[in-house]
Amino acid sequence: MEEMYGEYKVRKNGNSLIITVPKQAGFVENQKLRVVKEEDGSLNYEPIEDNPWFSGKFDNIDFEEMKDAMDIPMDGGTPIGKENI
Repeated sequence: MEEMYGEYKVRKNGNSLIITVPKQAGFVENQKLRVVKEEDGSLNYEPIEDNPWFSGKFDNIDFEEMKDAMDIPMDGGTPIGKENI
């Protein structure tokens, strides 16, 4: 599904060119993107999968609730083997 967010002018900043990405596009600050230039000259911005612990993917998951539901001890259990070092 194609959506139109407006027209934007390419600006120069140092040795780089900048195109504004409107918030409605659904990207978040500091999100990593891959830019692919298509045969017709259009640019395709693709999100790069990042570490879900830092990207916000797990922000809405209550891990404490999950631990309680699985009856995992608060201390994480008694270490056995090499993790006891």
